[in-house]
Amino acid sequence: MRMVRNKPCAYCQKRRRRCVRPDPKAPCELCNQKQKTCIQGHLSNNSSSDSEEEQARMKIEQEKELLDQVQTLEDELEQMEIAIRQHRKQMLGQREWHMLLQNGSLQLESNIDSLEDLFHFGNAAIRYLSPFGKFFENTLRKTPEERVPSYIRAKVITLGKGQLEVLKTELNEENDEDTYCLIRSVNPRYIVSKLVDMYFSCLETTLFVLHEPSFRAHFNSLEDPLDDVITLAICTVAPLSGCQHNCFTNQEKRRTSEYFYQLCKEKVLGIYQDPKHILESLIAINCMQLFHLCTLRFDEICKWKDTSLIIIEFAYPEIIGYQPRNTSNLSELERIRKGVLFRNIYLINYTCFFFEFFFQYKSVKLLKYDLYFDCLPGESEKLQYHTETLNHVMELLFDDATAEVTSCVYRLAAGDTGGVQFELVLRIEQSVDKWWSKLPDRLKLCDHVFDLTKEVIENTVDVPKLKIAYYMAEHILVVYTYAMQTISVDKTDSASVAIKDKLISRIAKMTDVFVSATSKINSMDTECNCK
Repeated sequence: MRMVRNKPCAYCQKRRRRCVRPDPKAPCELCNQKQKTCIQGHLSNNSSSDSEEEQARMKIEQEKELLDQVQTLEDELEQMEIAIRQHRKQMLGQREWHMLLQNGSLQLESNIDSLEDLFHFGNAAIRYLSPFGKFFENTLRKTPEERVPSYIRAKVITLGKGQLEVLKTELNEENDEDTYCLIRSVNPRYIVSKLVDMYFSCLETTLFVLHEPSFRAHFNSLEDPLDDVITLAICTVAPLSGCQHNCFTNQEKRRTSEYFYQLCKEKVLGIYQDPKHILESLIAINCMQLFHLCTLRFDEICKWKDTSLIIIEFAYPEIIGYQPRNTSNLSELERIRKGVLFRNIYLINYTCFFFEFFFQYKSVKLLKYDLYFDCLPGESEKLQYHTETLNHVMELLFDDATAEVTSCVYRLAAGDTGGVQFELVLRIEQSVDKWWSKLPDRLKLCDHVFDLTKEVIENTVDVPKLKIAYYMAEHILVVYTYAMQTISVDKTDSASVAIKDKLISRIAKMTDVFVSATSKINSMDTECNCK
């Protein structure tokens, strides 16, 4: 019996694919698809013996084709190895980034002395997903010895390794990412006194809620500082100081504050309804509010704001917003207690205004108060200057004309319609000039307030004078900038043009004074008592 079959074309035979040819005279489907020249086979009549010979021949051809493919792959592999060797040789001449993770930020250790060096470093970026090379291949997991906080490691020279080991407690490897890692690396009681010192050195004028001599006596009498709510409140805010003398790393700041905050919060929740502990509760709440603000816990700010206002309303309704200036008839203990109480009440009311105005966009009316902060016995000279400066600023802020204009400005800032009348702006100038003339000479930089210039500020090293100038310039800028916005740009009459020119001149001058005073105060590092 004889059989007839179509011989596949050369391309299909090479690829060992089925050769499908609908028309015997047309190219096959695969050649059409790949756009190849179809070399057709011929019809052949084979007997069974011829078929065996054909199969043997095809097998030989397939083996030869496989050998050719293997040879091709070997040639390609050899070329690839050559290319890899050349690439590695090229990499050896390139520079790599060397990075150091310090205080939560990356520091570049590689020296870049010229623009050419920078280009050399830039060539390395194509080898990685980031230009930092193998830096992130290193683990950041610390050994138990390395997890000892920096403020403990800094004492190794004075304490010695033996004493350092006493400060370390057992480390729980299973809970390495616990928020309260401070407890596993050092007993918190060892750092409480350090945090207290840091507060009174770096944060006393920022959050003046305590009388230092009285608290020091109270602190020294404590058996366990972690049982005292005021101590816990101080330890909550002290690590948040941005002072250069703060020995904590960024990670330690947050974790240390978080740990003491939880302890302080539990204590306050247990005592704030007790009439005997109202002052302690107010002090702790003010400290916690600063922590809430730094950690963006706005719900907690609102909750504790309302709680503190209720405490004040029921406990001390008679002294809200007012403090008698004459305290000579009071005993020293009573004078200190009332002075500290009033400072905390003021800060709570300020927090209420700050939150409602800046976060809830409420229109706030500035009421007229006769505010006065008493300089308490035994306080540092820095805090006494700060208190005196603040008293003079309050006199300016709560002047009749100033309070009216400031309330109008607050309404505009909150989105209400209206404007600032130019007559009020003139009254502000008169009020500021009158207030400046009443200042003691030790706080004035010049005889007339509008004679103050950038050059006068830069030649001054007296901090109280600089702060008075800073607050005055800030206040005038707030009023004048909003008054400027209420004047229509379409008005071209002589009166409107004169008013705009006057406001622009005042704003430009006070901007120079404000910026110069800010830079001068910051450069002198006056907010810290650390030596």
